[in-house]
Amino acid sequence: MSTGSSRPFASGSGGTSGRKRVIDMPNHLIPQEMQVPSISEQSTILAQSNTESTSDSNIISYSKYMNESQYNTVQNSTLPALQDDIILSVTEQLKTQVVNCTKINQDNQHVNELLTVKLEKYKNQERVLKEQINDNQAST
Repeated sequence: MSTGSSRPFASGSGGTSGRKRVIDMPNHLIPQEMQVPSISEQSTILAQSNTESTSDSNIISYSKYMNESQYNTVQNSTLPALQDDIILSVTEQLKTQVVNCTKINQDNQHVNELLTVKLEKYKNQERVLKEQINDNQAST
């Protein structure tokens, strides 16, 4: 039998997550297109891929995409907390405005009562003066 290759791999699901398993397969059973390229071949392929990808203005590099995706994830995860803070702030401002308006309304009510009393006093004075004028005219 021909020589085989042992390739460690970490399972992403199931009970073996995080543990490495070794799959032992003879090289002649692995199709050539499925064999893993060497690190230098991977670097060359990646460099060519990045050059081709970024030369088109509509395509961004994978690393830039990942950075933007992580940034958006962080932004989106803090958005509800920011919205909560804004809502609390607006609520506190509204409470303060309600208290201020209530105080102003009470002050205005007190002033209105005082002015109403003064108005009644002036109306009485006017009535008395008119009666005096009428009495003076009647006596002359």
